[in-house]
Amino acid sequence: MKTCLCCILLLITMASIDVRESRGQDIHIIAGQAGVNPGAGLFTIAEKEGLYKKNGLDVEIIQTNTIAAVQAMLAGKMQIATGAGAAAFIRAQLEGASPFFLVGSWVNVFPYKIMAQKSIKKIEELKGKTGDVGAPFGTIPDTALRFALRRLKIDPERDVELVQHSNADPASILVAMGKGEVDFGILAPPFDLAAERRGYEMLLALPTLGIPPGNKMERLFQSRI
Repeated sequence: MKTCLCCILLLITMASIDVRESRGQDIHIIAGQAGVNPGAGLFTIAEKEGLYKKNGLDVEIIQTNTIAAVQAMLAGKMQIATGAGAAAFIRAQLEGASPFFLVGSWVNVFPYKIMAQKSIKKIEELKGKTGDVGAPFGTIPDTALRFALRRLKIDPERDVELVQHSNADPASILVAMGKGEVDFGILAPPFDLAAERRGYEMLLALPTLGIPPGNKMERLFQSRI
């Protein structure tokens, strides 16, 4: 059912793409998978099952991040982004970019947990510590962590030091914590469970805050629908 939904979402994007003159040629679509998460995996499943090919689509799925996806879509080099967060899209529109269209979302809260070294038992103990976003600044993991810290009266600019990665790589947080390079990080399933199995402390489950995420969504240009 969900893989069929992915196929439907991409069929919608056909309206935004110039149909080739040759009727026998599949329509080429570049879909950006922004981040590593269960929902984004549905696009890959549909690809492996050949659902796109059956519907006349030649879908190329590339690994990216939300900021890079926005830039690629604005340049006309990508037609849809999956697992993408809202922040970069909203910022682009506020700066004058063409509007984007939200096709669907598969979560309604931030699905992350703040995981910390075993010696850290309380949120207050994060002050003066180093946290790993596991993605570029400005992406959803970064936004979610900053939102959560502020809710808990910790200033993400002054009270902690946050480090980023050039691309979304949640597993890198576990590696950095294992080496003692960082004190805490923000992890979504299934990486949060992997952290718990390793004995790291779960300080906060962000779903309990009820913060609307604006993430894990499929987006394309609204003007092309």
